[in-house]
Amino acid sequence: MTGGIDARIRHPMYASIWTSSLAQPVLIHNWIAGSLVIPAFAAMWFLRVPREEAMMRERFGATWDAYAQRAGRLLPKRSA
Repeated sequence: MTGGIDARIRHPMYASIWTSSLAQPVLIHNWIAGSLVIPAFAAMWFLRVPREEAMMRERFGATWDAYAQRAGRLLPKRSA
């Protein structure tokens, strides 16, 4: 959690999935089918991430809270 991309972004895997999901409608020939991936992944994101972060908070406590303060969920936080 303290090195590499994880030092700046808490969920780099989900950030990459969001990027590919948002690009999907442009990349395939069927805009309707391509667009359906966005609400499907959004549903997974909004159901899954709060549970994962609660589990991390329960396991790591104040260490997780400090990490969450300095690292953004999907994008790096702006430096002060």
